Amino acid sequence: MKALLLFISFTFCSCVEVQVESAIKSNVPIPYPLPACATFLRETVHFSVRACDTQTAEKYAALAERFYDSIMQDTNLYSFVPARAYDIIVYQNKDEYLSSTKSNKWSGGLTYGNVIFTWPSNDSQAVMAHEITHLIMNEFMENYSDSFIYISEGLAVYQERKASSSSDYSYRQIIEKSVKPAPIPFLEMAAYKPIKDERSDYVLKWYAQCSSLVEYMIKKEGAFKFSIFLRNIKKCYDLDSALRDAYPGSFNDYKDLERKWLYSL
Repeated sequence: MKALLLFISFTFCSCVEVQVESAIKSNVPIPYPLPACATFLRETVHFSVRACDTQTAEKYAALAERFYDSIMQDTNLYSFVPARAYDIIVYQNKDEYLSSTKSNKWSGGLTYGNVIFTWPSNDSQAVMAHEITHLIMNEFMENYSDSFIYISEGLAVYQERKASSSSDYSYRQIIEKSVKPAPIPFLEMAAYKPIKDERSDYVLKWYAQCSSLVEYMIKKEGAFKFSIFLRNIKKCYDLDSALRDAYPGSFNDYKDLERKWLYSL
């Protein structure tokens, strides 16, 4: 149980987004001091990583590209091209990260615009998979409605679970023991904003349920249909219309999706 709680604490850190706009690359002031030691730069096709040593920069660059590929495979958004490379800033340690970003003590990383701020932790893979999902979704979806936060967070947690066996185990326990016997009603899940609530048990259940729903949509119907669904949301379709168009014959409305997803648990 202690190990589960230690992991779960990092789940919250993975959901901190400060603003949806480019930061470093567009000269938007960053509200955090950069690490003084971050002089080692590793650039890849999609990322620019700054860290305090070459090994760390190489590690995070490789992780970032790996998770980028995973997200593209699950969303089929291969035609989407980021406007610029995403920045990843890796502080030397937890203390420097917390003092610089003023984050909560359980935080493993945060997203500010097109930049991820983090520190080397045992949960770095889970944190990076989650945060990179938000980078991509924020830029691709642009100004999509808050009513679809559960899709974004569900995809981010699903990627986190794929990246970390401990994360996957923890969330599957929550799904089995909490979501399956008493799921959150679909419309309540869709309207919920976790940042405004401190009910940790409910928050964790919400994240677990959102990830389970997205996992079902991707695994059951495939990445291509999921990509159409995301594009429909981006075009401001209402939920039922977005589902009908992307999943003809499968989901006529959210009630269809909810019923079939619950049956799959």
